[in-house]
Amino acid sequence: MKKTAVALLALSATSVAFAAPSANSFYVTGKVGYAQYHNTVKLNTDFNNDSYHTDDGVTYGLFLGYRLNNHVAFELGWQKPADNKYDYNGTTLTHKSNVLDLGVKFNQFIGEKVNVFAGLGAGVFFNKVTTPTLVSEKTRVSPYATVGAEYYFVNSFAVGVEYKAYFRTFKDSRLNVEEGSYAVQLGTDVNNNSNKYRPDVHLVQATATYVFGQRAPVVVAPVVTTEKFELKSDALFALNSDKLTANAAESFTNVLARYNNPNSTVSGVEVVGHADRTGSAAYNLKLSERRAQSVANYLVSQGVNQELLTVKGVGSAEPVTNGCYDVKNRKALVTCLAPDRRVDVYVTGTVTK
Repeated sequence: MKKTAVALLALSATSVAFAAPSANSFYVTGKVGYAQYHNTVKLNTDFNNDSYHTDDGVTYGLFLGYRLNNHVAFELGWQKPADNKYDYNGTTLTHKSNVLDLGVKFNQFIGEKVNVFAGLGAGVFFNKVTTPTLVSEKTRVSPYATVGAEYYFVNSFAVGVEYKAYFRTFKDSRLNVEEGSYAVQLGTDVNNNSNKYRPDVHLVQATATYVFGQRAPVVVAPVVTTEKFELKSDALFALNSDKLTANAAESFTNVLARYNNPNSTVSGVEVVGHADRTGSAAYNLKLSERRAQSVANYLVSQGVNQELLTVKGVGSAEPVTNGCYDVKNRKALVTCLAPDRRVDVYVTGTVTK
């Protein structure tokens, strides 16, 4: 059996190859979500029976990142937490801030498109806290931790969700006491000790990321190949017969392996019977047709879809020898013309691996 590739065609259908964003790349991330203040007032023991509440609201930010590799990235950015309004028995404290962030992000892709991550860093809070008797513009460095996940539609664009927590974002000793010219009443515990304004800020945000410098996704066109399998008639049939011999099955091994390849699709199977030049043209044509049909029937019995099959015989019209016209001995001529007695099977389809 001889196997050769005889045609290559591009399919009109295409698929997109995906890869994670490349290393040593920069990206920008926009964020918007909900901010909530926790542990706003630090108590020495317990609250007296006094009323208080804090406000939560919208947060947003913009970040520039540098992707060192598939697992580590560094981020620098700006975050605007929601403004906080703290009311305690008629005393109002407002807290506005902007945050300059610097941190490291640890990435882990699950499959090709989903990235889960965790991060650590610090935010420089530029605070402005206003009370009826005091305006405090203290800067404070606060640690943060973050976790989240992203989905990459292509290697240059992703959307995701992130949870982020900043800890102890403000401190001013003037807000720890209840006496003196800067007295601010934030409530007392059961021992009449002052309570302290020490807010944590927790954020839940939707994110959108664009990665710079990524090549456009590679469009991979599956390649259609037509492979020719040449089955020698002398190995399949007895002289002048169209019945397969008992040992003929061995000749079909490669044809069936190609058809059953799990990494391929088959769009057509053509069976073409050939005869040598001995005998009449009409006889040779009929014999080649019957032999081609016998081969097709066997292929169907082995699982080949009959709807994919086309069958024909061409008699002695397409020899592969030079006709052996210089051979006069009958037996020698039959041997010389053996390559012309064949059945060719053409399998057309794609192979992905």
